Amino acid sequence: MTRSVPSEEARARLGDLVDEVQTRRVTVAITVQGVLDGALVGVEAARRAGLRPAGRVGIRQGRESWAALRRAAEQVGPQTITRHGRDAALLVSAAHARDVATGLPVVPARELSWDGAALTDEHARPIPPGRYLVPGGRLTAAPESSAPSDTTPAQGVTIDGEAS
Repeated sequence: MTRSVPSEEARARLGDLVDEVQTRRVTVAITVQGVLDGALVGVEAARRAGLRPAGRVGIRQGRESWAALRRAAEQVGPQTITRHGRDAALLVSAAHARDVATGLPVVPARELSWDGAALTDEHARPIPPGRYLVPGGRLTAAPESSAPSDTTPAQGVTIDGEAS
């Protein structure tokens, strides 16, 4: 379940919203003038999506530096919000919020390569069978092989997202 709150309300009620995300397992979309600006998501949902936190703040500090925290989520990456020193929720950018909403793990790769038998990331690490979201990534195929369709039967990998 997802619900939306304006950014200023999210700042003012950050503790309550973090509790809601943590206990009711909901996502809270944060809007600015009605446009998605980010979201508070559960720690497990972010982990399943493959998102790695880039920063960590307590609720009080997050409320006091709300604008900087939102910028950090957008520019640096997901920001963990803690309650009594324990991870309680993540503040993510609008793009990451959409990724988490798919329910698919995110492959944090800029480029994937297909050699006709295996799919690898830009560091030649193999991508195991499964269904993944690769936002903004690019798929290249070796010249002698054909590019995989949405489903790669040999590897069992399905890629969702836009190729750029």
